[in-house]
Amino acid sequence: MAEIPNALTELLWGPSGWQPPDVMYDTLRREQCLSQAGIEERQHVIGLIEKSAAAWRHEQAQGMVGGTLAYHIAFILMRAGYLNARAGELLKTLTYPPRPKRWWKFW
Repeated sequence: MAEIPNALTELLWGPSGWQPPDVMYDTLRREQCLSQAGIEERQHVIGLIEKSAAAWRHEQAQGMVGGTLAYHIAFILMRAGYLNARAGELLKTLTYPPRPKRWWKFW
């Protein structure tokens, strides 16, 4: 499924693609995206990232259509209360380049 890239999923994905769960956690913490519970329960957050990735891969293997892995992890962490308002704002921050203005109009 095509999704519009945003700042939070790009953080989770990382510059070189898939990152291990502990690196994702460290990135979220460094970028101040974790709630107090997320900071205090490091191992639980990492475990939830691992479970979320495994569930996503299982759904993909069954041919189910859904969001990308990074979106799946972001929503699971958000729903569990491990991400803060800053992470929510990053989720709303689109990172795709703006479309160039066309010199013609169809309407």
